[in-house]
Amino acid sequence: MVFLRNNILTYLKEESKRNVFEAVMEALRDNGWLIIGSHEKLPGQNLPFIRHPSIPWAFQKKISYKS
Repeated sequence: MVFLRNNILTYLKEESKRNVFEAVMEALRDNGWLIIGSHEKLPGQNLPFIRHPSIPWAFQKKISYKS
């Protein structure tokens, strides 16, 4: 489980935000949870996450199938 509250998703410049977020995504295991602040948004689209149905700021990382 990784908690990203305010500092990364709010205050960093876009390029730095993407770089840090990519590192967090790599570190988070499949089926791991990412929790962000309730007023924040994930940077980018088509990310490997499934939003929790009743907690909109909680995301579960999809299982990656590597061939």
